[in-house]
Amino acid sequence: MNEGLNVVVESLAKIGMTCDTTKLDLQHFTRRPSDKEFPSLVANIYGKRITVAAPKSMRWLGIYFDKRLSFHKHVKIMSARSQTVINGLRCLGNTV
Repeated sequence: MNEGLNVVVESLAKIGMTCDTTKLDLQHFTRRPSDKEFPSLVANIYGKRITVAAPKSMRWLGIYFDKRLSFHKHVKIMSARSQTVINGLRCLGNTV
């Protein structure tokens, strides 16, 4: 895993860009029920030792992914948002 991150950092450096280490995310995808724990990524970037742990779910391009790719979290969040919109429209519908 470290090799891939180092390739990205070096490629960014070649074009004059840097990687914001506070915004790094790591996600392992699996459907096997036996996979309970996932290792964290420990790397040296820009002379600093950073550890990137896998969260329970992460947002990427507006979609919430979890390690099982079940999309339960995404559906839960989107249904809560739609319920908020419906409640707002209900309030507007009751005005004269």
